[in-house]
Amino acid sequence: HEQLLMQSEKLKVVGEMAAGLAHEIRNPMTVISGFIQMMNADETFQYKTYTKLIETEIDRINLIISEFLVLSKPQKEQYKKFAINQVIESTLELFSLQISQRNINVKLKTNNTNSYIEGSYNQIKQVFINLIKNALEAVDDNGRIDIEFRNDDRHVYIFIKDNGVGIPEHIIERIFEPFFTTKEHGTGLGMVITNKIIQEHKGVLKIHSQEKIGTEILVKIPSVEVNDAIIQ
Repeated sequence: HEQLLMQSEKLKVVGEMAAGLAHEIRNPMTVISGFIQMMNADETFQYKTYTKLIETEIDRINLIISEFLVLSKPQKEQYKKFAINQVIESTLELFSLQISQRNINVKLKTNNTNSYIEGSYNQIKQVFINLIKNALEAVDDNGRIDIEFRNDDRHVYIFIKDNGVGIPEHIIERIFEPFFTTKEHGTGLGMVITNKIIQEHKGVLKIHSQEKIGTEILVKIPSVEVNDAIIQ
């Protein structure tokens, strides 16, 4: 309980910092980005290799800023009803090139009915981008990722299982700490944000992992009746 309090205090501080910092950084980034786009649009410009690289790095900075902003404020005003199956299918499309290039066997098992939830489509998509990206980073080429849906009367359960490297216990214990990362270019915010979004949707995220065997993640979110759900 004490650990949870410390974590939420840390998140509060990070959130307050984030709100101020993000806007301060965004202004000069917008100017830089504008000039880089002008250079890229110039057919005669001879340093496009560099400016293209700068552009991708600007995108990465913007992604980090967006992550900070998710931490800094709840976004309940965007809540709508939608089919969570479709979110995962469209997320898998983002990674389709990587999946086919690395010959990864991704198996999606649904019960052929849409499972509807109420929430922010973009935030829930961000959750599955993070979780599927982690699974892809964990597995070797020719690896396997299974995604399965189950329902009961009140919840939808999504299981994401990979046969990758697994996560050591001492890392699982710290996985939801802000800024804790084992990745060279990680911000240490991906799982913090993932967990925060799921909690804001009154859901639960559980991780079970064994080294050299793989990881299974369970996302449990309250389901809703379908009537007026949006189709993306």
